[in-house]
Amino acid sequence: MKHSIFFLVLLSFILSSTAQVGIGTATPRAALEVANSTQGGVLVPTYALSGTDDVASVIHPDGVSATPEEGTLVFNTTASTPSTDVNAIDVGFKYWDGSQWQGLGPKTGVMLRRFDLSTGGVGASGNVFNFPNLSFNNIAGSNYVSDDIILPRGVYVIESNLRLNSNNSVDWAVRLDGTEIAGSIRGSANPPSNSTNASETNLVAIVEITSASGAIDFQMVGGPGATVIAGQCYVKIEKIN
Repeated sequence: MKHSIFFLVLLSFILSSTAQVGIGTATPRAALEVANSTQGGVLVPTYALSGTDDVASVIHPDGVSATPEEGTLVFNTTASTPSTDVNAIDVGFKYWDGSQWQGLGPKTGVMLRRFDLSTGGVGASGNVFNFPNLSFNNIAGSNYVSDDIILPRGVYVIESNLRLNSNNSVDWAVRLDGTEIAGSIRGSANPPSNSTNASETNLVAIVEITSASGAIDFQMVGGPGATVIAGQCYVKIEKIN
């Protein structure tokens, strides 16, 4: 008799451990269903995360692992400052992807920068330059440091154009961490008076930054150099994911 009771208790435990769980419903349609019978919602744990790299606020339940379990979902209540920090984080739902906190859905943004200096121009082939003057930016975690555009992890579309103020033709490329971005379309600029056969091409590139951040700059790859029309040269960077 005792053995039978033990078997029934054990069987009940096994069945209950594998059964579906319903909150507000006796007939859950999934492993876990929370019904809306009380006109309420589901409130996930809330935290004021210090950044996308915060591993101190949310502790792994095993008490041993140094980072949260991959897939952990929380709601971040406070945007970190400064917003230019590469690990800046905004308010909203965040999940741990195994290396950092990510938002739900794609996080987009756009940046527009200008080259306002006409003195000295963009230099001859081999010269490295950038667009130091900011027009607009809402890409969280981006910055401009030591003549580099710093971008956080993500997928970006980069477009730039140069308007020349001298009768020279120039070509330029975009680089990530000092290496030309593979598959990018180099830019080409020619004043209309320079050559009737000359054509102009905007620089276009799509790049994925997989590390915590990446440094974007530009390099002249053809031509003797040229002065530019101040305020008419630009780079537009769009974060699409």
